[in-house]
Amino acid sequence: MTYEEVKKILEDIIFFKKESDKTYIDFDELKRKNEAINYQIDDDKTPQKNTCVTDKLKEKQIYLEQTIEKQIKNENIVKEAVSKLNGYEQKLIIERYFCGKTYQSLAFRYSYCERQIRRKINKVIYKISKMI
Repeated sequence: MTYEEVKKILEDIIFFKKESDKTYIDFDELKRKNEAINYQIDDDKTPQKNTCVTDKLKEKQIYLEQTIEKQIKNENIVKEAVSKLNGYEQKLIIERYFCGKTYQSLAFRYSYCERQIRRKINKVIYKISKMI
């Protein structure tokens, strides 16, 4: 895997952790809208509207399931590579990408400037990309 691919996977881990609740809320919202349309359709006797919304719901559900499966697979590959790093490198990657800490908070914790922490993390990501 290239450096960019590994970095994207790690950034997606943060994104999915932040957005996962929001995604399910949107899906639940679509279900409620579908139920409301079903109720209206029973009155109108026009089933084509119902089919359209149901198809969109199914498409979104399939897309979400595929995206989640792909993310879990990539996350497991990266976790395996991270487990092979030394303790300090593991801590940096886990805290940054799996715990969602900022560069600034890591710099404060390890008594480095933010730029040095970014460089160290980028070196570790490069190392991971060579391992995968």
